[in-house]
Amino acid sequence: MLKNSLRGSQSMLKNIYTWLEKFFFNTLTKKLVGNFLFLGLLQSASIFIIYRNQERIAQLLTNEAIDAVLAARINEASQLALTQIVTLHGIAALIFIFMIFFLRHLIVRPVRMLFEIFADLGWAKGDLSVSIPSISHDEFRQLSENYNNFLSRLRNIFIHMRQMGMNIAVNSATLANRVGVAASNAQRQEQLAESIFTHSRESLTSLASMADHAQEIFSSTARNLDGAKASYDELEEVRAQVDEMSGMIERYSTTISNMDEKSQDIQNFVNLIRSIAHKTSLLSLNAAIEAARAGEAGKGFAVVAREVKTLAEQVNEANSKISDKVSAMLQELGRSSVEARSISQFADRTRDAVQSSCTHFRAMIEDFENNSTQLEGITLSVTQLQAANQDITANISDINQLSRQVNGLMGESSAYAQGLKEETEKLQEVVAHFKTGKGYLEVIIAHITLLRDTFQQELREMYLSRQVDIFDQNYRRIADTDPPKYKTVYDEYIEREFQNRYDQVLAELNGSIYCLCVDLNGYGPTHNSKFSQALTGNYDTDLLFSRDKRLFNDPTGLRCARNTNPFLLQTYARDTGEVLSDLSLPIIIDGRHWGAVRFGFDPKILLEQENLQTHD
Repeated sequence: MLKNSLRGSQSMLKNIYTWLEKFFFNTLTKKLVGNFLFLGLLQSASIFIIYRNQERIAQLLTNEAIDAVLAARINEASQLALTQIVTLHGIAALIFIFMIFFLRHLIVRPVRMLFEIFADLGWAKGDLSVSIPSISHDEFRQLSENYNNFLSRLRNIFIHMRQMGMNIAVNSATLANRVGVAASNAQRQEQLAESIFTHSRESLTSLASMADHAQEIFSSTARNLDGAKASYDELEEVRAQVDEMSGMIERYSTTISNMDEKSQDIQNFVNLIRSIAHKTSLLSLNAAIEAARAGEAGKGFAVVAREVKTLAEQVNEANSKISDKVSAMLQELGRSSVEARSISQFADRTRDAVQSSCTHFRAMIEDFENNSTQLEGITLSVTQLQAANQDITANISDINQLSRQVNGLMGESSAYAQGLKEETEKLQEVVAHFKTGKGYLEVIIAHITLLRDTFQQELREMYLSRQVDIFDQNYRRIADTDPPKYKTVYDEYIEREFQNRYDQVLAELNGSIYCLCVDLNGYGPTHNSKFSQALTGNYDTDLLFSRDKRLFNDPTGLRCARNTNPFLLQTYARDTGEVLSDLSLPIIIDGRHWGAVRFGFDPKILLEQENLQTHD
């Protein structure tokens, strides 16, 4: 119970003290004054007590009827003591006031200095370049020295973090570029794998059909081979029969020749008979003449002669018929002999043709046998190829599935790489926000900040005083420009007044690549002179060296143009693989966001300069 009461009392006293400190003693000066005022009140109370006691002493002296001289002397001594005490208290009060100001100088001023420095250390300014001066030789000096040592280490940490951030940014930009390329390749690989898988399935179907056709061809070839062998056997029989027929025709031709020769003998006999009949006819004629001469004596002989003549005429007539028949037979035999020779020649040619056909047929059969063997091997190979292609198709299916997984993973990697890039940019922004008084990046930021302020003021004057509509977003495409270029109502003003300063910045800062102002949509009215060359008609050349009056509305360009933070530092990789850092600062015209000034530089130069200054 007692403990609870004590705790309640302590809590109440603490609340009272907190209330008093919050509303009356909320500064060190008030605390010092309050403490010394408490001592002053004690001194004032002591003077009041002494004064009251002196009055009581005087009253006692009066009431006790003490000697007047002695009472006067006591009263005088009391008054003197009171005066001395008041004087001492006055001197103490002056000392208190001096101590207040002295302690305020020793304590409050360094604390306020620390307060101001710590305020500069905050996010609003982020100034780590200011050290605490050592203005005393006490604990505050040790505090200042320790703080300055800590601040020096903190600066080095921030510089190293800045270098690490830049290295991470360069590597993450390179990684993002490589991951993008790898993702594109993985997507292409997936498409190729899908195409290969489709063609492989088609090939598998074709191989199956080919195997069936090969088997059918093999079976057909085997059947044709058997038929060819049977035809060859039949052709051999025909050849034998042709040989036999040729022999028979040759024998027939010989018989015809013999008959022709014998027919010639018959013709000779017929001619002989004709000659005999002719002579007989002449002889009968002579006999008739002689019988006529003989008269009656020759009548009988004349009769014989007439009979002989008649017989001779009959013989001659029969012989003439025989001769005609024999001549006709000889002509037929001649034609038969000619035809027999023709048939014999044709039979010889037929035999040769059949022999040649047999030879060719045999060669064809051998080719059929070879083809059959090869087709059997092809059929086996196609079957094996079909089995292998099935395995390949299965593997390609796995590859296709893996390609899809790789493509998905590469997509995730691309997102992670982009996230890493963005987080690195935030890290660079946070680290670069704190000023260390060292580092080439701070030189660049300070230089571009002054340049931004100048451009901002001139754009404001152009907008308000000269009535130039710098917020014009009616981009009018310039004819016959590829890549496309655009005009606005204000582009010529900026081109005339800003381009020389762009070029001057490149000459003043090492590692500079470009410097230009862009509006909210990434439109750059002009560019550095080296990037504002006339169009050549060559797209690749114009893309690199004729970049003025273009819209840089890619994701990086739009982030630069629409950034409203004090600055934005991006590191990205171009299509060529070149890594580039881009520093952009917003341009605000009377509270209205116009765009940004962009400064591109080589991050390697920044790292080299940072390393040099770190070693220095």
